[in-house]
Amino acid sequence: MLVSVALVFAAGCAFGIIRLVLGVKHVSDVESDVNEATSAFIEDSRDGLSQQGWDGLCEDARGNYAQEDLAGRKQELSGYSITGTDVDWARGQATVRVELRREDGTRGQEVYVVEEEGERWKVCAFPA
Repeated sequence: MLVSVALVFAAGCAFGIIRLVLGVKHVSDVESDVNEATSAFIEDSRDGLSQQGWDGLCEDARGNYAQEDLAGRKQELSGYSITGTDVDWARGQATVRVELRREDGTRGQEVYVVEEEGERWKVCAFPA
């Protein structure tokens, strides 16, 4: 009897550890996907937003901006760093903080809002 209780306990612990590891992996995968969507948008915006960049915007953002306006909007960046990512699981939304380094040597902090749309994370709000 004691052996079977120990086996059930050990199996329960193993199951819990596996769920924990998979849960942490899921969290880091989502944050990675959110950061990739943000990076793709920033990279694409350097020379004006392309069709691929436009497709990376959520439906609300595509409704709020004209594609031609964003295609003509260029950012002269020498680089950027994602400094923080906060995911609101209940809303399917993330906030990404980015430090931009401009070609003139100045730096700035910007915030991007990324939303889950279907199976993809897409940029919904960004500094205009």
